[in-house]
Amino acid sequence: MLSRRSHTRSSARAPSPLEPRRVSGYAWSVVAVAVFAAFSGLVSGYLQLSDLVMINLLPVIAISTQFGFGPSLFAVALSALCFDFFFIPPVFSLAPSDLKSLVTLLVMVIVATVISSGLAERARCQHRAAQARDIQIETERLRNSLLSAVSHDLRTPLATIFGAGTELLEDGADLAPEAREGLVQAIVEEAAHLDQLVTNLLEVARLEGGPINIHKRPEPLDEVVEAALSRLRGRIGDRHVRSRVPEEIPMVPIDAVLIQQVLVNLLENALRYTSEGTPLEIEATCDAHHVTVEVRDRGPGIREEEAERLFERFYRGQPQSSRDGGVGLGLTICRAIVRAHGGTIALINREKGGAIARLTLPLSAGAAT
Repeated sequence: MLSRRSHTRSSARAPSPLEPRRVSGYAWSVVAVAVFAAFSGLVSGYLQLSDLVMINLLPVIAISTQFGFGPSLFAVALSALCFDFFFIPPVFSLAPSDLKSLVTLLVMVIVATVISSGLAERARCQHRAAQARDIQIETERLRNSLLSAVSHDLRTPLATIFGAGTELLEDGADLAPEAREGLVQAIVEEAAHLDQLVTNLLEVARLEGGPINIHKRPEPLDEVVEAALSRLRGRIGDRHVRSRVPEEIPMVPIDAVLIQQVLVNLLENALRYTSEGTPLEIEATCDAHHVTVEVRDRGPGIREEEAERLFERFYRGQPQSSRDGGVGLGLTICRAIVRAHGGTIALINREKGGAIARLTLPLSAGAAT
């Protein structure tokens, strides 16, 4: 379960989406100021100095509306320097010859600064509003996906439980012992299925609340694998499952409860997308630094373009091949847990048909992220 977690968030600051634009903004400031300075030089013989001031404020306005306060302030300074150097007497000098020229330059700088700060703040507000709209749209999309998945995938086991329970209640006394046992078994299996669906929903909600707090300690991997198989004994039924964890694999520093949950989710996926008669395999290997566990099946495999998307929330591949429900959260949870251990997880196709879910965990106790 994912109930054990840290209540502290990482202090590292995530890069702002505006930062790449700011970098290019400084380059565009140079280009814009140069273009308008060149244009001012062409028309300077026909216009007064005050008119040239207005022309050289245009690049500041353009940069402010597109790239934010930093590049706009840079454009203000660059535009003022160019205007002073090329248009205020004496030209090709940064020292104004009289008080009137100095006042003109100062007024230009003040007006340009006010314009840039106001427009930059407006651009920031618009960007935040756009982000808020995007978040709202994404939240609504996820809500709709969740409602659609839950309404479909909870209805099937509930219908089975209701039907089996109704038959036991109405005709239980007249049923043969084998029939009653079959109905009870169906109720137990579908209740376990419902429990897993709800568990995955709750675990994803906890993942959204912050990073996973894992408690590593050296654990025998074969016992973790066996515990995962025991939890699914009813669903595995008569399916042949080959489990191989060599004795030479050392104790692995993991949170056993969380890694067991990963194996349960991977095995459930294999059961869901393969036919009854196909076998399953779990095999572990290790090298000097990592232990690798593979869950293999002989199902239809995965489409290469879906290999990464299958780890997204609510995404389910090849739904037509699934024999029972799932809301598309199991692999999302698996990747979060494995990454919290400092490991990796991937889905690949198997030779001669089938899929392999491969998770790799470090043997170093301090490797968790």
